[in-house]
Amino acid sequence: MRNELCWAAVLAFTVACDREEHNETEPAAADNTRKNKGDEQASAVTPTDQAGNKADLDLTQKIRQDIMSADTLSFTAKNAKVMTQGGKVTLRGAVETQNERAAIDSIAKTAGAQSVDNQLEVKQ
Repeated sequence: MRNELCWAAVLAFTVACDREEHNETEPAAADNTRKNKGDEQASAVTPTDQAGNKADLDLTQKIRQDIMSADTLSFTAKNAKVMTQGGKVTLRGAVETQNERAAIDSIAKTAGAQSVDNQLEVKQ
């Protein structure tokens, strides 16, 4: 019985030390919760600004589908944000090259955007 109590104490001490070492008392913040730099500006168009009318939603969907089906675009470019308000499309996010930036702009215009505000940034 005494031997079992010693092992239980050792185990409890080990777990407590491990928690302190790994700071398990508080959950670690997720790496992807950081706010995008461009979203910090009050005037920045973000995905929550996407209009809810059928025409704007359909246009955004068409552009997203065309971006995703473009074999020449990188994974980074395929993650570009597309927001539509009153037929005006705003493109935000990162792309690998100037060619990808131009290609996504062209996709938005071809899909039927009345105008395109291309804020895509080429990664350095």
